[in-house]
Amino acid sequence: VELAALSLFMLSLTDPGKKYRADYMEEAITKYLTLCQSPEFAVRATLFDAMCLKHQGLFVEAANCYIKMTNELSDLRSAMLLEQAAYCFLLSNPPNIRKYGFHIVLSGYRFAKT
Repeated sequence: VELAALSLFMLSLTDPGKKYRADYMEEAITKYLTLCQSPEFAVRATLFDAMCLKHQGLFVEAANCYIKMTNELSDLRSAMLLEQAAYCFLLSNPPNIRKYGFHIVLSGYRFAKT
């Protein structure tokens, strides 16, 4: 399902009739977390999903995608995802300055815990 979503994203760059399906990627992330018990693959799919969403200018959705993958088990991974979410809030139109500030401070706290 992950590759189908990436294929649709690449196809949407050349064929405007095709649209990127974020629900495919969300399904892949859910399957990686529940069936496969593999959070590394889920993070990889999340990074691809956020990249596709940012390319389309959907920065708030990309930030929400990053935030969904944060957890208490890996402080370093969560800190990096929160940092990227903060930058997405800053790039959104209009910029969400308060959300950026909150998430960048939270990211710094998680980095300090490692």
